[in-house]
Amino acid sequence: PSIKEGLITFVGEKEGYGNTIIISGSDGIDIWYSNLENINVKIYDYINKGNLLGESNELILVYKKDGEVLDYNDYNIFYLSI
Repeated sequence: PSIKEGLITFVGEKEGYGNTIIISGSDGIDIWYSNLENINVKIYDYINKGNLLGESNELILVYKKDGEVLDYNDYNIFYLSI
């Protein structure tokens, strides 16, 4: 499930990450959900927190802002606690 709400701005293959969904939040932070199977969404869908995106045995999460990768620990704890 999605850990935040936002607009899906990418659905497809990213080199080194596999099938990937990128959700852009209103806070300027993009979250990449990678290594997915059975993707249940499409580009430009608006996602609410908790919406099912797809399935993964080993999910890869990447947080980015202005093209820079952010520290996973700083942002993952924040979104999971909301």
